[in-house]
Amino acid sequence: MISSATSTVTVDALKSAKVEALRSAADLFTRNGDKTSRHAANAREQAKWGADWSGQAADAAGHATDSAANQLDTAGFSSSTIGQLADTHADVLGPTRSVVRTTVGLARGALMSVHQDGEVSARHLALIPGIGEAAQNLALVLTNILRGALQLASVLDRVSGTAISAISGTVAPPRSDVGVGEVEGASSIKGPQNLPPVQRVDTPHGPVVTVGDVEGADEVITLVSGVGSSNADALTRTEAWARATAADAAAHGRNVAVVAWHGYSAPGDLPGAISRAPAQEGATALREHQRQLRERNPDAKLQVVGYSYGSVVVGEAAEKGSEGLAADEVRFWGSPGVHAQHAEDLQLNSQAGHGQVINEHVPGDMIRLATTPGFGVHGKDPASPDFAPNSGSWSSYGWGRILDLYLMSRGETDAHSSYMWSPEVNVQN
Repeated sequence: MISSATSTVTVDALKSAKVEALRSAADLFTRNGDKTSRHAANAREQAKWGADWSGQAADAAGHATDSAANQLDTAGFSSSTIGQLADTHADVLGPTRSVVRTTVGLARGALMSVHQDGEVSARHLALIPGIGEAAQNLALVLTNILRGALQLASVLDRVSGTAISAISGTVAPPRSDVGVGEVEGASSIKGPQNLPPVQRVDTPHGPVVTVGDVEGADEVITLVSGVGSSNADALTRTEAWARATAADAAAHGRNVAVVAWHGYSAPGDLPGAISRAPAQEGATALREHQRQLRERNPDAKLQVVGYSYGSVVVGEAAEKGSEGLAADEVRFWGSPGVHAQHAEDLQLNSQAGHGQVINEHVPGDMIRLATTPGFGVHGKDPASPDFAPNSGSWSSYGWGRILDLYLMSRGETDAHSSYMWSPEVNVQN
C-alpha cells in the first residue's frame, strides 16, 4: 500500500512504492495463514473425546475447544486472504510504478516540470517557435498517463484497504477475562462458598431457574432459549450455564443474578420453528417476567439474551406498539431473524431511555442461512449493518458470511450449539 485512506497518492509516493516489501509481506501472511489453518484442523482432530469423556463438562469443553479452533481457523483463512489481496495489489502496483518512473523520466529528460498531482508542464519549451505546440501536446499526453496511474493507484489503495479492514475486523480477539486452561463459564467455581442461591419456579410451560439474589443484584440476565429448549437435556444445560455465569461474575467482582427462562412452549424441532405462534405466545409471558423483575429490583440493569428461536420471542416481546419489554440491553445469539426493521423499532423499557441492542454471531453458525439483511422466515438479520448503529460495515458483514461458508466447508456443523460455552460470546460487560 502506498497511502492511507485519507491521503492523496502523489507522483513521488508512487515512484518510491515498496512493491518488493509488499510481496514479501503478502507471502508471509499467506504462509502463516495456511499454517494456522492446519493447526486449527489438528486441534479439532485432537479434541474429539469420543466415548472417553461425556457429560456436561465434556460438552462445555467440546464447544469451547471447537470455538477456539474456529477462531484459529478463521484467523488463518483471513491471514491467507489478506496475503492474496496484498499479492494482487503488488501485481497491479508494480507495472503502475514502472509506468510512472518511465513517464517522469521522459518528461524531465525533455526539460519539462512534473508536479506531484501528475501535471506535466512544457514550461519555456512552449514558447519556442516550431516545437512549442508539439511540446504542449506531449506534456498533455504525459499528464494523462501520470494522472491515470495516480487514479489507478488511489482506487487500488482504497479497495484493498477497505477489504483488509473488513477482514481484520471480523477476527475476534481472545477473551481477556478467561485464564489459560479455563473452560469459560465452568472453571471459576472454586467451592461451596462461591455458589449463589438457586430458585426454581415451575410454570405451565417449563421451569424458570434463577441463580443469585435478584433483589440485591446490580444486574439480572435472562436467557430465553430456542428450539428444543423444553426437553430435559436443554434444561440441564441452561441451568448449568446460569450457575456458571453467576459464579464467574462473582469471581470477577460482579453482583449478577442469572435466569434460565423456560416460560413458554418452545418448538420441538426445526419444522415447528417455522411458525411464529410459539414466539407470540411466549412474548406475553416474557414481558410479564421482565416486568416483575423490574418491580423486584428497580435499580438493576436488566439484560435479556435471545438465543436462536429465543431471539424471535424477544423480538415479539419488544414489538413496536406493544407495552414493551423491560430491558436495558438485549442480545441476540444466533438469530434466525427479528420482526423489526431497525433496533429502534424495538420497544425496550429501559432506565436510560431506549435500551441497547447487540447481535452476536459465532463463525460457522448455519442459522444465518435462514435470514438476510432484507428478509427471512422470521424477519431480517439483526446482524445487518442497517439494523443497529453498532453492527459494523457492509464489507465486514459480507466477509462474516464468507467465513461462515468457509467453516462449513471445513466440516463445522455444531457452531449453533456453542453460544453458551463459546469464548467469543460474553453476556457481561
